[in-house]
This record gives sequence, structure tokens and C-alpha cells, in this order.
Amino acid sequence: MPDPAPLLLALAAGTMSASYAILLRLGAGSINPAIGALIISGVALPFTAVVFAILRVWHPGTMITTKGLSLMILAGIAAASTTVFGLLAYARGFKLSSSPVITATQMSVVLLVGFVFLKEPFSIGRLLALILIALGILVLQRQGV
Repeated sequence: MPDPAPLLLALAAGTMSASYAILLRLGAGSINPAIGALIISGVALPFTAVVFAILRVWHPGTMITTKGLSLMILAGIAAASTTVFGLLAYARGFKLSSSPVITATQMSVVLLVGFVFLKEPFSIGRLLALILIALGILVLQRQGV
């Protein structure tokens, strides 16, 4: 039987990502996007430091490479950009119920990068998923996201 931990962690990540979108939508228009992103980052840093300390107890060997550090810096830039762009979109009237457009865009980019650059397995099912995602974005766009 496969280890359920990866799936459970992925479901937790998805739940937190949904919470993030909801909270961005609720806060948009009530705060300058740059200040909002700064506050989010400021709260995330100590929270992440606590998580790091806890995980350090469970996994004492800390590995860091130049490649890993560089990629995490780029991920931080992407995360901050996600916050700013999300706040700007919601402040300009983007509906929370249209947030799947953001998720669909993310999924499409991830699938394409996985296939093209990381040489991950390509299947008809994944191609069909990508087509359905694109169609879903078109349907939402026609209904006035």
C-alpha cells in the first residue's frame, strides 16, 4: 500500500492555498497590494522559522546547496508576485469564484514545464486534462470573470 503522507500533505497544501485566495479576496481593496504582500511575508517568516525548528528536531541533517538556495530565492519572488498580482486582480473586481482561473493557469504551466523541461511522463490523460483546463478558462472568461 502506498504511503498516504504525500497525498495528505498535498491536500493540506491545497486547503491552505484556497484559504490564501479567500483571504486575499477579502482583504483586497482594503490595503495597498505592496503593503499587503509585505505583511504576508512578515508573518510568514517567523511562522516558517518555527516550522523549521520543529522539522529540525525530526530531521536533524539540514541540507543546503547553492542550487537549492537559488531556487528558493526565485520561489520567494514568485510567491511575493503571486500575492501582489492576486491583490491587484481582486481589488479590480476579480471574483473569488473565478479563482480557478489562477489555479488552472498554474496547473497548465506546471504540466507544460513538467513535460517539456523536466521530461516527466506524458500521457493522453494529462493532455486531455490540459485541454479541459483551457476550456474551463474559456468558459469562465465568457461568463465575465
